[in-house]
Amino acid sequence: MKSEKGKEGFLNYYRTLFPSGKEFKQFIECLEKPNLPVLRFSPPQAARLWSLWREKGLSWQPLSWYPYALLWPKEVAYGQLLPGFKQKLFYPMNAASLIPVLALQVQPDDMVLDACAAPGGKTLFLSEFIGRKGRLIANDLSRARLTRMKQVFKDYRVYE
Repeated sequence: MKSEKGKEGFLNYYRTLFPSGKEFKQFIECLEKPNLPVLRFSPPQAARLWSLWREKGLSWQPLSWYPYALLWPKEVAYGQLLPGFKQKLFYPMNAASLIPVLALQVQPDDMVLDACAAPGGKTLFLSEFIGRKGRLIANDLSRARLTRMKQVFKDYRVYE
């Protein structure tokens, strides 16, 4: 039996995993829902970012389980430029990407290897815990993704 590729192959494969058409429909609806990024910022940037957002009348809604990540402000359509973005005061990322970094409980003198580091959001977050005392080794198989990650590190002033 030849395997299908693309969208139809994806749909046909997952259709076999759900016993009812209703469950499959719910699964597809979940996949199609917009997944807005959270805006993670480092604690030293909080006051500056908060001031910029207050000046523009934007809501400040931290995640309930991590105070240094904000929900997308209700007052701004998704995709619009937010105050603080050009200044690199926050990094947009999926909220689920915060969990592994927090779970590791990295300490300043730890050594961490991130073998699939690009595009760099989790690695950027890890670097804040490690600082200059520990060692963070970031790598990725894709040269293009590595180039992107290096630019992220430069933009957010992560130590070489």
